[in-house]
Amino acid sequence: MKIINISTFPPPIGGVSKFLERLVAYLTVGPYQSEFYDISGKYSNEKKEKGIKCLGITPTFLRVMSSPKSLVILHSTKLLAILGSWIIGKRHISVLMIHNERILDKSSNLSNRVAKFLLKKQKNIIAVTENMKERLINELKIKRECIYVFEPYLLKDLATIPIEEKSFDVLRKKVKILIYSYAYRWETYLGADLYGIDMVVETVSRLITEGFDVGAVIHVPNHVITPMYEKLKDKINRDQIQNKIIFLTKYYHDSTTFYTNSDIHIRATNTDGCATTIFECLMCGTPVIASDCVPRFEGTILFKNRDSESLYIATKQVIENIDLYKEKTKKMSIADYGDKLMQIFKTIEKNDHVKI
Repeated sequence: MKIINISTFPPPIGGVSKFLERLVAYLTVGPYQSEFYDISGKYSNEKKEKGIKCLGITPTFLRVMSSPKSLVILHSTKLLAILGSWIIGKRHISVLMIHNERILDKSSNLSNRVAKFLLKKQKNIIAVTENMKERLINELKIKRECIYVFEPYLLKDLATIPIEEKSFDVLRKKVKILIYSYAYRWETYLGADLYGIDMVVETVSRLITEGFDVGAVIHVPNHVITPMYEKLKDKINRDQIQNKIIFLTKYYHDSTTFYTNSDIHIRATNTDGCATTIFECLMCGTPVIASDCVPRFEGTILFKNRDSESLYIATKQVIENIDLYKEKTKKMSIADYGDKLMQIFKTIEKNDHVKI
């Protein structure tokens, strides 16, 4: 029996697509028969060379439904994906992997309510944190035995392709402490900047005012000019720190250069899943400061969610003890969880009384 994964693959870039890219590398070298379908609508020769089928949503659904019985994993909580997973489950062993907690928002929106209704009908769910599992059980009353937990940390294909980015190199040489922060795109959640870039800019501005030699790289691969972005640019210009903050607004296949050449990574999101950038930065020995909106990877330095003062205090403390924090981070041991994921698949298959 095949293992079929359906999601998006980089580009577009994001934590889920990067995890899927590593899963491709993991499954293709193991004793697994697998297929990967990209429903992003973005075809590339690189994806073709890796065997990823870029058919679009409807053709993918029709192809999968006409395939022999397989274990099918969908990586999305959009209404159509949850509906598709439920329908696919009529023919296959269907698994819905949930990568963030936004499906649990308290919303009266009709599509959200329908999505939650269909989610309750899923026979197999993989949550990326224990906290997410408990929320699914307590808030949606999903049976505990239907939910598995897998933290999506795979070391396969953790690329180290050097990046030549002049603006980054110039800023790196200019400042003593360089902060790296990432936003998939400019987006709000619960009425605030989802990725907390506004707080990062505020913190950097305050640190500079107080005499710290610090700068920041804000990486937004899916950048378009929005009122949120223009507001940030206005603040940067007003505070006269435009030579200390740069925006990188394109896709890079690998961000390891940014991780290893930055001193601190700030993840100021107000909602999250497992946050791939946290895992990757810690792998590279770079200290990470993140909001406490969800439980974080061990070794992450936490600040109170959407609290600028808390972020400032945490960042200042790390800067003042940067060598100590870097040494502690380098001593961390991070395991490859790939075997755990395969065991989950086998357990799901066993419970369905079918052998992979």
